[in-house]
Amino acid sequence: MDSSAAEVQGMWFANLLFLGIAFYFFVRARSDKEASARYADYSIACGALAFFSPELPLRLNAMHQSVFFWIAPALRCGVGITGSILAIKAYSRRTVDKGTGALRPTIGLCLSLLLVLAGASVPAIRLLLKSNDTPWTFQAPDQSFSMTFPSNQWQQQQNAGKAIAEFSCRSTTPMRLLLFTTAISNGDDFSAYTQERHAFLDKLPGHADFAVRDQSGQTTGGDPCMYLTTQTTSSDGGMQCYFCMAIVWLKPRNLAVVMMSEGPLRMLSQTGRASEWASYEEQTRKIAESVR
Repeated sequence: MDSSAAEVQGMWFANLLFLGIAFYFFVRARSDKEASARYADYSIACGALAFFSPELPLRLNAMHQSVFFWIAPALRCGVGITGSILAIKAYSRRTVDKGTGALRPTIGLCLSLLLVLAGASVPAIRLLLKSNDTPWTFQAPDQSFSMTFPSNQWQQQQNAGKAIAEFSCRSTTPMRLLLFTTAISNGDDFSAYTQERHAFLDKLPGHADFAVRDQSGQTTGGDPCMYLTTQTTSSDGGMQCYFCMAIVWLKPRNLAVVMMSEGPLRMLSQTGRASEWASYEEQTRKIAESVR
């Protein structure tokens, strides 16, 4: 068993452990005779869910455009607030029925408040990162074209090698983008070039079960664009990656701008990977459509 699989199994074990603890105190609360003890145990049952985070072994993250990341925080906040109210009620009732000491309500209150904090932190981080989305424009060194990046999370790298420029995204959906140009004077040349690039992608490792997908589009200026998308294996062979070659033909300048973008598929679930893929695809299209 590799370390990654062992880590995931450990995460699942921890999640099931705390889910079991929550279930234990829930069952125990149902058998408590005194109201204070019942409220305290229900509060601990709610609070124990602060450590139940299935998104960790599923390798989900807070920036994915999934309904999960709005429903889950709301549920955590709701359960945490409920647990806090129950703990306060246990404090008030224990002086009457003597069913519990101060320890159990205190534990329930602390865990429940932690659950509220955990629930509120996800949308807070997401909104904070989104507030930093300030678009900026890259101008080619020879002034032949420009393109706009949707966020200042995108930064130009120093060593681009044979590419005109290299960019990377620092957000929780990390991407790498290389930029090239080639001369194309007519529609036949554009079609021939896209077919040639399609054949090139067919030879990339890691996509035997994932055919190259061709999609056409247009930039905001009306220039044609072709997207060649597939799934590949990272250079170290350890991770599946989203890969897209976007070819934008600037007709008036007889120039094609070629973008090669790549992003790791880190999630384990098919739903998670689909969300991650959609995020990469959205970023690629936004940048390609801005070329002018």
